[in-house]
Amino acid sequence: MLAMYEDKIQLLDKYDEHNEKKKVLILEYQDLQIHGFLTASGPESTVMFDITDKGREFVCLIKGYFDDQEEEKESAAELRKLAADYLEVFPKIKLPSGKYARVASPEIEKKLNTFKRKYKPYFKKQFNWILTNEDILQATKTYVNRYAKKGYQFMVTSSYFIQKNEKSALADELVAYKQGLTQVQDKFEKQL
Repeated sequence: MLAMYEDKIQLLDKYDEHNEKKKVLILEYQDLQIHGFLTASGPESTVMFDITDKGREFVCLIKGYFDDQEEEKESAAELRKLAADYLEVFPKIKLPSGKYARVASPEIEKKLNTFKRKYKPYFKKQFNWILTNEDILQATKTYVNRYAKKGYQFMVTSSYFIQKNEKSALADELVAYKQGLTQVQDKFEKQL
């Protein structure tokens, strides 16, 4: 399907010079046709099958995952900068829980790297948006500002906010931020 999508159908023939696998390929093409990814070509066409819109969407989706993997290879310097900016959002205090709001930068770098690898494809697939460093910082600011109004009571540390016990408050905050739920909450708090 990728060869058809890229209009490089001759690549398929290159690897089967003696037509030994032609019958196998036809069966595979027919299976893709049954699932709606291919359609039979007209009599004037030089190929037996053409890719459908559904097939194109599927190829685009798969190519998108590979593009995302290339984007994810963030440099160590960029990750260090994100971790530093992220930590600046948190206050330089000991929280009411007795723990420091900020933790060591290497721990944050490691957690942010893991977070981005795990959640970037999820947000792309689930909500069709690409997670950016600015989104992470803005959602974090929203979270910290909300707890600042309450004297940081029950606020988690900068490390636990990213992930604690396989749960991520940052992911939840990002969903709320992207859906505009934090703005609604702020308006509601103003009315009170």
